[in-house]
Amino acid sequence: MSSPGRKDASARTESPTPTSSEDAPIAWGIGVGVRISAPPAYNVTGAWPEHTHLMADRELSARLAELVRPTPTDVRRARKAVMRILDDGAPHRMPRLVEAAVGELGVVRRPGPLQVRFDAQVHPERIPVDDPTVAFLRAWLAGAWTISDLAVHDLVIPAVADVPGETSYDRLAEGGDVRVGIIHSHGAHSVDVPVVRPALAPVYVKSPAAGRAPAWFLDPDVFLEDLRTLPLDERALRTLREALEAFRRGLYLAATALLGVVSEAAWYAAARRLGNPGGLAQTVSDGATAKVQRRVAEILRGVPGAGTTVDELHALAAFLRELRNYGVHPVPVRDDLDRHFSEEGCGLLILRIHSYLVRLAGMVEQALVTAARPL
Repeated sequence: MSSPGRKDASARTESPTPTSSEDAPIAWGIGVGVRISAPPAYNVTGAWPEHTHLMADRELSARLAELVRPTPTDVRRARKAVMRILDDGAPHRMPRLVEAAVGELGVVRRPGPLQVRFDAQVHPERIPVDDPTVAFLRAWLAGAWTISDLAVHDLVIPAVADVPGETSYDRLAEGGDVRVGIIHSHGAHSVDVPVVRPALAPVYVKSPAAGRAPAWFLDPDVFLEDLRTLPLDERALRTLREALEAFRRGLYLAATALLGVVSEAAWYAAARRLGNPGGLAQTVSDGATAKVQRRVAEILRGVPGAGTTVDELHALAAFLRELRNYGVHPVPVRDDLDRHFSEEGCGLLILRIHSYLVRLAGMVEQALVTAARPL
């Protein structure tokens, strides 16, 4: 907005002064553990030192950054809206996709100036969660992170195309802090809100891989085609088939739990394929899954050029075990894990697990080639 930033003390039209120790804004905002009995706020009866304004603004900025952070549920809803636009197979500009997500999350229109209005005291806890600017920024970020997530999973890809009739510029995509106006009855100023968002391409199109997904990722034989070198036993193969069948029947929690079992079976298969370096066979015989995964990971880290691949595989194995345990045990609800028990979340998980198992199988083969080389 056009109002001056907070560094220009003379530009502030409010002129509050603490009238008593209880009114003093220094009780909040400095962050040194001072406690008071009532919510402090900007007073409106005199003048405050500039450093007090800066400390208060930091609190407002931090609270706004917290409020505009999208939840996993926000991102999940935004994903549906983005994919609906891209399902036509045509390229679309990034602002159009984000706009669809914003609308899906109930924001009717983009606010003009990004600003928060206070009817009474200015205080971080008095910022409404449904404030139009807060709601818009949260929805915009949900759309941005959705597009990034879809691109990571190869469901959408950047495109080079002219898209007439769609907005090509969105200043929020430029990065940096977002300036938000603070409006109240005694004046106005602005704060810079630190908002992290992904780097996005100007135009996206639905990936050919996404279009083929229904034709291959639910077919066990096609799913296993790239895993021929990983000797999954018959029970693991049956578990995979039942996991994919559960997904087709809409049993997403069951499918996710079974996929966790397939993941663990894959590490035992990898261990059997590697043989007995360092007594690995005894670790497999002991049947402690976490130890088997840790020992296999230690061996694979010795492959030249492994880089961070093994750490990524090991981390995903731990995540799948956590997800499986969460699904089958009576523990408190976690939104970040619950989202995988939906059609969309579980479908993306299946694609991710396929890639993960292919990478694991490839690392095992590289390890065997390395071990066979003469010293």
